Amino acid sequence: MSGPKCNQYIIFDEVYIEKLENEQQEKLEEERRKYRERIERERRERLEREKAERESDEFSRVIGEIESSEREFLAAKEEFDLAYGDYCAACKLSGSVPQQLAFDADEIGRIITSLSEMTRIEEEKALENAKKRYIAESINQCMIDSGFQPLCTMGEKTKMTVYDFGDNTGLSVVSSGSRVTFEVAGLSQTQRAPDNDEKRKITEKMEDFCEVFDDLERKLTEKGIGTENVYRMPADEKYARIISIPGGKARIQTDEKVRQTVSAERKRNNGK
Repeated sequence: MSGPKCNQYIIFDEVYIEKLENEQQEKLEEERRKYRERIERERRERLEREKAERESDEFSRVIGEIESSEREFLAAKEEFDLAYGDYCAACKLSGSVPQQLAFDADEIGRIITSLSEMTRIEEEKALENAKKRYIAESINQCMIDSGFQPLCTMGEKTKMTVYDFGDNTGLSVVSSGSRVTFEVAGLSQTQRAPDNDEKRKITEKMEDFCEVFDDLERKLTEKGIGTENVYRMPADEKYARIISIPGGKARIQTDEKVRQTVSAERKRNNGK
């Protein structure tokens, strides 16, 4: 029986996790390189200005060489800039907006420690986001491989992708973090309640999806993704509903690959 299904997906295969971690580290190093190149460019420009000033007669008479305290200040500022650049690089990958921090040479030790912790948190967040993207992309590819073609995607934090299931019905896949809900629903240009015939048709489609859902999870397992089940409801008219999708009239022809997949699943189950 296949009413709404809500699963918590996780990457359980260490090989895939290591691959994601390596890819994330490469991206992080690239972003750090960009920030450090900018910092080094600004440092060279500053040194060139100071050299020009030292070479002027007036500067030589009044100031002379840069005092030791100023050198310490500049060294602390460079340390801050590098640490803050690493933090900004991590934020770019995690999607966070970097906090604005004021430089204070007298508090440089405390500031660097704080920046290191903030950077670590953003790096962990970026890796978790990469895992969620991998899960979402894998689910989408497995859906397509199973014969379900995407019709539209809506939402931002909570994202819903609707796949064509034929006969004015669709499969709604709602992602919120690593939690994903699958639901068979009717499709319409307007939000409304289904009539009795539509309820019957949607319930029949729930039964059809039940026969391919196990195959979908098998495909995900091959990609190193497993589930921690939250709930799986039986096919029932009480779950039948209509969802509105943008972009005009929904396609009504059942995809041939879906029909073939359902037929194959039925034969396999009947042979057991």
